[in-house]
Amino acid sequence: MTEIFPIIYTGEHRFAAEVPRLRSLGLYAFLIGVPLAMLEPHGDRVRLNHGNRTLRSLAQAGGLSAGDVVAILLNRSRHNIPNSHDQPYQHRVLLEMIQEWENLEAIRNLGLNHRR
Repeated sequence: MTEIFPIIYTGEHRFAAEVPRLRSLGLYAFLIGVPLAMLEPHGDRVRLNHGNRTLRSLAQAGGLSAGDVVAILLNRSRHNIPNSHDQPYQHRVLLEMIQEWENLEAIRNLGLNHRR
């Protein structure tokens, strides 16, 4: 079973009001987590962006926002990513990143299984 790193939301009280806008942006899914294995190779950036905290300690504290995770995966600070405070945009970007990562993992696994 895949370990999941949690995604947190800011402004949850406004979520219901945001749904029409999310749909208009073409967002059909809202993330609740990211495969932990996708983030693990970026531990140095996690510590740099989040005051020397580890993925495990951040997960125990509730997780990170989609924008924070996008920044980590792009090896940037949160303030150096486009539309850093637009949660729907960041969720869409992160969903695409997860799908790409899963596709690459599937290809890697095919290669491993083929060698056996």
